[in-house]
Amino acid sequence: MGMNYGVFQNLAQNLLDKFGAKATLRKPDGKPRFDENLKKVVQKWIEIEGIAVKTKYSAQAIGESGGLIKVGDARIVCKFDFDVPTEMKDEIEFGGIIYDCLQVDTIQPNGSDTICYIVQGRRAGN
Repeated sequence: MGMNYGVFQNLAQNLLDKFGAKATLRKPDGKPRFDENLKKVVQKWIEIEGIAVKTKYSAQAIGESGGLIKVGDARIVCKFDFDVPTEMKDEIEFGGIIYDCLQVDTIQPNGSDTICYIVQGRRAGN
């Protein structure tokens, strides 16, 4: 008898609903372009609403990562209605801060039901 991962999916959604806050997944819309008025390169974004919770990485995790995790990086557990965060391209706006998506883990225990995503986020521009 197999596990009913839909139950876990509902539990994760209920926990995010209870403890989470609004998050916005920002995906690039085309290539960056130079804006003559602003005199700088700008990127347009497609925004997808979702929900997330944020935690910090422990000092032990930072030390054991071999430099992949830096002080200030955030671990963001999130769920978006119809899209998936992409490493090194997308951003997540959460709590008024924009994070670059450095690493994305899909929690999908049976290979088909997505429970949530765990994103290693670093403040954009850092």
